[in-house]
Amino acid sequence: MSTTTEGAKADSGGVIEALPIPPVLDRITLWGKTGVVIDEEAWEDFVQDLMSAARFQEARREEAEGALIPYAEVKKRMWGNYIKDVRRAKGLTQKQLAERLDVKQSYISKIEKPDYRPWASTLEKVAKALGCEIEELI
Repeated sequence: MSTTTEGAKADSGGVIEALPIPPVLDRITLWGKTGVVIDEEAWEDFVQDLMSAARFQEARREEAEGALIPYAEVKKRMWGNYIKDVRRAKGLTQKQLAERLDVKQSYISKIEKPDYRPWASTLEKVAKALGCEIEELI
């Protein structure tokens, strides 16, 4: 078992020095191919971070080239939610927040997506569970 801290590096502009790769829990070999086992929540966080970094780098390149920013990116920048950022700042995992809200971890993953629009009642419950104001989540 090992933990690797370096991951995908920014290709230009130095936007991201390195994304942390989730810790390897175990190594397995099936049909002659070696693979690794990692925590599902850590993998989902890594993929979301990687996708966000790629979108940010693409938008930055477009801005530098003078191209128009796609509507989806503008919308995301204007209306994205910050549940994941606040949860992490509070030192909680998705599982811990799910337990506080009495929901499944997969629901937390869903509501943390930047383009997801939670209901006001959901934001109230999440804010209470995180000990913050709703305004911090949107």
